[in-house]
Amino acid sequence: MTSKKRETESTFFEFWKMKTFLEIGVGIFVGDFRHVPIEIVKRYIHSQLLIDLFSVFELAINEVFNINGLEKPSRRKFYMTKLEENNLLISKPYIEWYLDWRNDAAHRRRKLEWSELNQAFEDIKKQLLAWKLIRDFDIRRYYVNESQDLYLIGARINETPILEYKIEFINQPTGMSPSWSETVNLSLNDYLKLINEDTLI
Repeated sequence: MTSKKRETESTFFEFWKMKTFLEIGVGIFVGDFRHVPIEIVKRYIHSQLLIDLFSVFELAINEVFNINGLEKPSRRKFYMTKLEENNLLISKPYIEWYLDWRNDAAHRRRKLEWSELNQAFEDIKKQLLAWKLIRDFDIRRYYVNESQDLYLIGARINETPILEYKIEFINQPTGMSPSWSETVNLSLNDYLKLINEDTLI
């Protein structure tokens, strides 16, 4: 595996881990610990995640041109066409559609719904898998209620936490005080070492 190929997979792994964690949602407590979801904050996050997704995709495209010995044109319109001409794209129209969403989010303050982000993510993941640049991990949300006042949240692969935050409610004279700390944050290399796997993809 080339260092650039590993960089692409590692960067996508970090993105995927955080996207999965953020599926838990965003909200605010009001009054006596009443939780209210704040939809507009989630839509800001979805929009930023789409921008981050296409930063990873740009790394992947550079590697695909390199692996296939192709010269990358300077403009996106032309390099997408070149990839299509060389049968290296599953669906050029869809990817261009998502790139338009990304540009709208970055430059025209468009805020995305979760379904839009997830649709773009699934299709980009499918393309990266077709290019053999990533592995298809089963990354899911992670939530454990350890006790009445202790929770673990994050992301996992199978039963292995790859990102974990400990949320603890501590009784103070003024009432319950929440605290949090990061307890696990595995990189791709950390995870592969943990499961004793570092095979080429």
